[in-house]
Amino acid sequence: MDWLQVLKSTFIPHIQFNKDYIGALVAILGTTISPYLFFWQPTMEAEDVMKTGTMIMVNKRMLNTMRKDVDVRMLFSNLVMFFIILTCGSVLYPHGVRKIDTVQQAATALKSIAGNLAYALFAIGIIGTGFLAIPVLSGSLSYGSRKL
Repeated sequence: MDWLQVLKSTFIPHIQFNKDYIGALVAILGTTISPYLFFWQPTMEAEDVMKTGTMIMVNKRMLNTMRKDVDVRMLFSNLVMFFIILTCGSVLYPHGVRKIDTVQQAATALKSIAGNLAYALFAIGIIGTGFLAIPVLSGSLSYGSRKL
């Protein structure tokens, strides 16, 4: 992999005004800025207050701590996302995989990396993603419904 080209393309993107490019941009923003981000941090803070039984006093130090917490977690999640995109682009694109419209196409695209275990690998990834979403979504829902 040409790391100089990767760095250059990362910090000086080639912007296009077409359907595919804008769709990919919306997908990245949609997965980065999702509803659970707006509920998870306040839920954790509210639960800490409920456990101690004390009234919460929001001060500048507490807000700075929360901001740093969110910033560090977002940095790592975006770093993981960056390397997933980089890996897909450097492995799948040269093998002729230019567009994936269905789940079956995505699993088949992994065949160049994982061989005959591509479908199992893809299924494990999808199931793992679902398991990660369960506590986040149920926590958000329970917190939201308590306020009603």
